[in-house]
Amino acid sequence: MVAIYARTGTHDTEAIQRQISKCIYDVKDGDLIIFSDCGVSDLSVNKPRLNLLIEKAKYGELKKVIVADHSHFSRKPQEVANIVSQLHETGVEVVFVEGK
Repeated sequence: MVAIYARTGTHDTEAIQRQISKCIYDVKDGDLIIFSDCGVSDLSVNKPRLNLLIEKAKYGELKKVIVADHSHFSRKPQEVANIVSQLHETGVEVVFVEGK
């Protein structure tokens, strides 16, 4: 299964939709699940949908995670690296669209 993760620190649902739209182009086949944290600061360690995404990865339910920009995981480089590392340890590919 392929997952898209989107997050915004405000309750701007249009920003979430724009992020999802950017990511959807990288979905080639298979099932898709979308995780979004709306109104959750990048400084918060409590990102409920991101935490659920990581749990699903640990149980082997995901093969790829697509994110519009690495800052949607966190603006802290070390935290981004930790999240990506956790996902890679479970065999999940992580794709950031911002570089495309």
